[in-house]
Amino acid sequence: MDNVQSSEEIRNVALALDKALESKDLHAVTEKFADDCEIEFLSVKLFGRDGVRKWFNWLYRHSAKF
Repeated sequence: MDNVQSSEEIRNVALALDKALESKDLHAVTEKFADDCEIEFLSVKLFGRDGVRKWFNWLYRHSAKF
């Protein structure tokens, strides 16, 4: 288990992700995810940073309506 992160490290990454999402900074959002990540969103599985970009674009396309 070489990749074990402390609670503080996880919290710091979560806060940085939150800040990137709030500022709509796609580059900063995608760098928080591994190249081979998997995201499940609304029962749709998205893979890798391309999947993160799709999720990000969907999120902001739809949140602009609120």
